[in-house]
Amino acid sequence: TVTMLEILEHLDNPQDAVYEALRVARHRVVVTVPAKGHMLSVPGHIQDFEVADLIAMFPSVLYARQHKPFTFLVHERPSVSRARD
Repeated sequence: TVTMLEILEHLDNPQDAVYEALRVARHRVVVTVPAKGHMLSVPGHIQDFEVADLIAMFPSVLYARQHKPFTFLVHERPSVSRARD
C-alpha cells in the first residue's frame, strides 16, 4: 500500500506522482487532499481538487468521499488471477 497524505496539492504535476504510486503499489493507493476550496490560501498549496478530479486520476477507485475539510480516495489494484498448471 502506498499512502499519499496531503501531497498532491503541493505538486506542479500531481499526475506524475500518481503514476509512480500506481507503479509501485502492490495493492492500494490511499490519498487525502484538502477538499475543494479549503486551504488553497495556505502557502505551498498549488492544486485544488474536486472529488471527480481525483477519481479521474486513478483507474480503479474503491472509495472516494469528501468529508470537509478533506477528500479521501482509495485505489485498489485489480487482482490478477494466475492460471494453474
